[in-house]
Amino acid sequence: MVRAAARNELQVAWPGKNGAQRKLNILNRESSYVYNETSKERRRGMRLAGTYMDLKIKHKLFLSFVVTILFTVLILSVVNYNVSALTIKENTLEQSKYTLNQISVNLENKARYVDEKIFAQYKDQMLYKYVREGADADSISFSNALLNFFNYLEPYVQSALIVDQRYNEHYISRDGQPNPKPDDRQRKSELEGELRELWGAARWAKGSKDTVYLERALYDIETTKYIGYLIVGVDAQYLADVYNQPSSRPMGDIIVLNSHKEPMLYKEDTEAGIARQLLAGELPSNMSGAFISSTVPSPNNEWILLNRIPVKDITGNLDSLRYWSVLTFAAAVIAASVLALLISSHISGNVKLLLSSIRSVSKGDFEVRIRPRGKDEVGLLAEEFNRMSEKIRELMEQVKEEQTLKQQAEYRMLEFQYNALQAQMNPHFLYNTLESINSLAKISGNKEISKLVIALGNLLRESIRKKSKFVTLEEELEYVKNYLSIYKIIYEDRLEVRYECDLQERDTTIPNFILQPIVENCIVHGIEKQTGNGLIHIRIYAQDAYCCIEIEDNGVGMTEDQVEALRRLEDHGSLQHTKHTRVGIRSVAERLMLIYGTNCRFEIQSVVQQGTTVRLTLPLHAKVS
Repeated sequence: MVRAAARNELQVAWPGKNGAQRKLNILNRESSYVYNETSKERRRGMRLAGTYMDLKIKHKLFLSFVVTILFTVLILSVVNYNVSALTIKENTLEQSKYTLNQISVNLENKARYVDEKIFAQYKDQMLYKYVREGADADSISFSNALLNFFNYLEPYVQSALIVDQRYNEHYISRDGQPNPKPDDRQRKSELEGELRELWGAARWAKGSKDTVYLERALYDIETTKYIGYLIVGVDAQYLADVYNQPSSRPMGDIIVLNSHKEPMLYKEDTEAGIARQLLAGELPSNMSGAFISSTVPSPNNEWILLNRIPVKDITGNLDSLRYWSVLTFAAAVIAASVLALLISSHISGNVKLLLSSIRSVSKGDFEVRIRPRGKDEVGLLAEEFNRMSEKIRELMEQVKEEQTLKQQAEYRMLEFQYNALQAQMNPHFLYNTLESINSLAKISGNKEISKLVIALGNLLRESIRKKSKFVTLEEELEYVKNYLSIYKIIYEDRLEVRYECDLQERDTTIPNFILQPIVENCIVHGIEKQTGNGLIHIRIYAQDAYCCIEIEDNGVGMTEDQVEALRRLEDHGSLQHTKHTRVGIRSVAERLMLIYGTNCRFEIQSVVQQGTTVRLTLPLHAKVS
């Protein structure tokens, strides 16, 4: 019994040795059939290749040109169409992100305005007193205060719910809005804990398609103690108006979510579900799908804006491009065929002439000369031999010149390495010298010289190590301390230095080397010229978003003309025409103006025989490069 399941599957049901042998024979015949079919395909391909190889050069060139041109035009058309579509998508996506960024700022400002407006009414109506005392909702005074609070709010506020510490609820609404209160006491307690963690800040919570809720903990204005929380229902359309204007609205649908990725502003419930899926990565959001999506957070991350645009809405104009691409391809086919025929005929003409001349030479006619129709590869073959010799000579000279340049470059590299090694040796030599002086001072028992050498070594090490244009305030202050420690040793008890730093952010970045020149001017032009003891007081503190640095001395001070000359730097940006200007102060002031512009202050106050105060006001978080 034989069963044939397929052409390449034959099974024999006969048992025994003979049956196994018959099965093997059948499989061998099947393998031979497959091999024969493969051999036929291979021979057919070889015949086609042989036919192409036997064609005349004219026909080969014609076919090659036509196939190459058609393939190139086809690829260019396809690439042009796809690149155009991709460019349109990318431009649309960039425009979407740009518009979403603008909308996010406007939405954030509008939400902040709503919050501030509501909280201002809460304070003006003194609701905190009633909430603090725990008055019931039926209380006439509480009801009147709550009613006044609600009536003074804008119409976009649809409801208000106040819950005190005992979870007593006081609710008011327009047009019968539902109470957004939690369902049970446990949820009320959880909500209370969540809002108290915000320390008086408001948050936006999910509501319905038409309403969103503003939630915040309430504190006693007088004692700052927690007294309850407030939930205000806001018309979602009021917030959505920031992107519903025709001039600012991008293509597609806009969905706004809060910081917990809960849909807040949307048209249909399906959009809210789509937004969740996109943020969860369950739907494709790249440009290969039917939609492109862009997601932008607001500046303070309170909102997430999502724009979903159907690809068909932005690629509809590509239909005309597709039509013209097909038309261009057809015209290119015709033009390529004619052009390929002309070019192949011209190229094969010189080959025919060369073949005729070779046959004449093979018969012994060495006087024959090839005079091609044009100066193509065949016509230039003889001339190129002579040019080749000349080219070889030029190449030899070029190689020799390149070898010389290479040796010169290697010498310059060695010289640079030597200079670098020498520059590296000098600081180490100075350190070792200072260390030797320190050791000799210790041996001789001169502690003052030892302290002076140690301070000078630290100052030198910091000067060499400070290669960056900007350092932290802590590093700059440490450098000034090392610098002043040298003067304190020199002047002994005559110089006193006080430091007062109230700034918490000591890692604030400031320009390098701006305090030492000012301190040096305090000593050289102020304290050295007086007979009594000198005092330098350095104060650092934060004021708003600025870092204030004051350096005060009790030196001889300056006249009003000298101070006025320094102040002109702030107005005109230059001290080139002032004669009484200290070089160090001028350098610091000009550097600060170049770096920060008008975002910094450089002030000098001085009284003759009483001292001088220099105040620097620098931005704490300025972006510098």
